[in-house]
Amino acid sequence: FLSNVLGMKNIVLLNYVRNSVFTHILYSSDTSLELHTPTKIPKDLIITYMMLKLISDEELGTVFNDAVNLAEKSLKFAVRCCDDLIPEVYIQEVVDGERYRVIKELSKAVRVLEENSQLVIDLIPNVQLNIAYALPKHLTSGPEDVAAIPGRIIKVGNSIKTIATPDFNTSKHLARALIKVMEFNPTIRAAANIRYDDLILKTINELGFTVSFYDRSQEPPEVKAVEGATIPWGVNEAVKRLGYVPDVIYHKGDYGKEAMILILGKDPNDVVNKILRLGSTLRRNGIKG
Repeated sequence: FLSNVLGMKNIVLLNYVRNSVFTHILYSSDTSLELHTPTKIPKDLIITYMMLKLISDEELGTVFNDAVNLAEKSLKFAVRCCDDLIPEVYIQEVVDGERYRVIKELSKAVRVLEENSQLVIDLIPNVQLNIAYALPKHLTSGPEDVAAIPGRIIKVGNSIKTIATPDFNTSKHLARALIKVMEFNPTIRAAANIRYDDLILKTINELGFTVSFYDRSQEPPEVKAVEGATIPWGVNEAVKRLGYVPDVIYHKGDYGKEAMILILGKDPNDVVNKILRLGSTLRRNGIKG
């Protein structure tokens, strides 16, 4: 089929399943390529993406690999109609558009924080501050789908600065927290970490923010033994304690772990507004770090 449509000779695409692994093999006149996927992907879907990619100057191997990846994504976000599954063939365009919006909104939020350094600087923890924003839940499968600030937001004299522009897969701690939060409430897609202090927590409560917490000393050994499992466990405990996702989740630390407050919101602007309200109230009351 590919040979006829593209005017290329000796291109054959085969696929088969063995031991629950789906294998896709591409034969051409001078090469043989093989890829494996955990799910079945129809040949015509792979061919569709290959036809779109082969108009470029990319090598056949790259085209084949990209086509299989795109086909797999389009099936992941497919819509079921009766007994048929309709692939989202424009999934890459959808994802790219959402990634652009996430970076743009995060960049605007960081600028607002920098412009209001005097209200934020006393909230910076020892590990520095970061703010993260996830893709919509149906497009988020891991930390690579959550954007944050590489190098975090740091104190520089009496102001705060960033050393890099927002990017994806740069804050695994906040990403893990958001991914777990979105399991309970997919509209909450942004988070920032600020330092813990009893007076800060008291002011948070006075502002009427909903608050919950988790105790890291109560973390089960089997959770503690797994790299990266602490934060999802803690968020789960905090949400279960309250019954819904709050504005704020905090913990008082543990051996070698700094106490921390997590500010949650629907988007970076929501999170930044909460931080600025908090910083303004603390400053008005004469409370500084």
